[in-house]
Amino acid sequence: MRVIKFRAWSKGDKVMINYVNSQTLDHGVLKDPDDDYIFMQFTGLHDCKGKEIFEGDLLRAIPIKWRDEFEAIKEVVFSDGKFCLEWEMRISEEVCFISLDCFKLEVVGNKFENKELLESAQ
Repeated sequence: MRVIKFRAWSKGDKVMINYVNSQTLDHGVLKDPDDDYIFMQFTGLHDCKGKEIFEGDLLRAIPIKWRDEFEAIKEVVFSDGKFCLEWEMRISEEVCFISLDCFKLEVVGNKFENKELLESAQ
């Protein structure tokens, strides 16, 4: 059974609140009503070093199912009922979503605290 847990980015304090649980929630809402939060769900997966992977994490992704050897830093998103990596296809210039199980993955940051990683990867 997959563990359901969340973390939250505090827009006001600009900090990540890890492991949002019943002590920080009151009927599904954070107890501090004066701040706005962005919630991110745990994917149920761990990276190659054992770190939990959440929505919004930035992953160093190295393909394991293709012959082309390349790596990229991509954001974990939830799309069409599953967690995946948002990938811009160079051939068609479309954005597609690729399943996380196609890669060796390493969490290198998140989209709130490490925006520069996404910008430098493009």
